[in-house]
Amino acid sequence: MKYCSYCGGQIAEEAVVCLHCGRLVDESSNVYGQKSESLNILCLLGFIFSFITGIVGLILSIIGYNQVKHTTDNTSKTLAKAGIIISSIQLGAVVFVVFIWILIVSIFITGGIIYY
Repeated sequence: MKYCSYCGGQIAEEAVVCLHCGRLVDESSNVYGQKSESLNILCLLGFIFSFITGIVGLILSIIGYNQVKHTTDNTSKTLAKAGIIISSIQLGAVVFVVFIWILIVSIFITGGIIYY
């Protein structure tokens, strides 16, 4: 006999679903015992959009990560984390460039002297 990793209930060795809590014994297996190879679509879209538009990539990656953080889907988790990091770096760079642009424009407007 083995025990459910979620509720601790005793289950049969060949069990696919825990009779006590109803959860899959092995999250990476589906009902037929085959490994699930599907990626979370929000994690994938978040990763892709992190290169195109930072804010959309960040939002999709965070939502996707929240969906898979308690599963065994490590590929989707990695894609979501990478999307969050890339989007954050891109948004930080945009904020920095806008700050420098405002600084340069203010120097030209004031004739080279910035008054506080």
